[in-house]
Amino acid sequence: MNKKLILSIIIVLTAFSSEAQLKLKRLVVRKTAEAAFMANGGLYNNSARGLGANIHYMWGMGRQKQRFNVGMGVRVYSFWSAKREYETSSADYYNFLKNGTDSVYFEKMQSNILNGYLAFQFHIKRGIELGANIDLGGVTFGGTKDGYFHSYELTLTDKKKVEVAPFAFNANSYGLRGVGYGSTFNQLYLQFRGGKIMRYRLGVDYFRNEVNTKVPVVGNGNRFKNNNLLVMGAIVWNIRHNKSKFDIWNFQD
Repeated sequence: MNKKLILSIIIVLTAFSSEAQLKLKRLVVRKTAEAAFMANGGLYNNSARGLGANIHYMWGMGRQKQRFNVGMGVRVYSFWSAKREYETSSADYYNFLKNGTDSVYFEKMQSNILNGYLAFQFHIKRGIELGANIDLGGVTFGGTKDGYFHSYELTLTDKKKVEVAPFAFNANSYGLRGVGYGSTFNQLYLQFRGGKIMRYRLGVDYFRNEVNTKVPVVGNGNRFKNNNLLVMGAIVWNIRHNKSKFDIWNFQD
């Protein structure tokens, strides 16, 4: 009788333990923290290049494998370009320029941003993730520069020297022709595992760079922008590699 009672108790405790472990495993949130150093460049609209660093923290979505992750991060990025035309970017003036957008021309341009962003990542297969991040907003910093304004309503050779500065505050418009403010950065990439700590990224970046003239240009306002499509490569460090976690994706890091 005692043996049967003991056996019954063991079976019940085992069942409760298994159910508790299963519930716990389903409730575990996969947490990811990554820091990256990146470089990008492109030849579209004359040569451009940039260097940046970012760090983000993401949480797994769902109750089981959590293949999709979402989080937030911060990035610092420096951009260099040569022989660039910056178009009128105020929507009110843009719609009036029927024959083409007026612009400010720069022999050289350099801009720096510090922005916060939304981060997304989807686990495709072992060692490969598809990721994206989208700037929310932040600040641009840098000195004033000289540019040369010209109007399509007049002639391209009729240029006027203007002094410009970075548009100080940034807010993303989530569109290539949108009316966002300042300089914002969007990124799409594939990420490959290079071990427990290292990751590598290859992707494309879209950088919207905006400047502000010191004095309004008649019929154009103060704001001028340039859009840049760049190829990107990055080295990434998994800064949570020493944290214990459940193997919810059924593979070892």
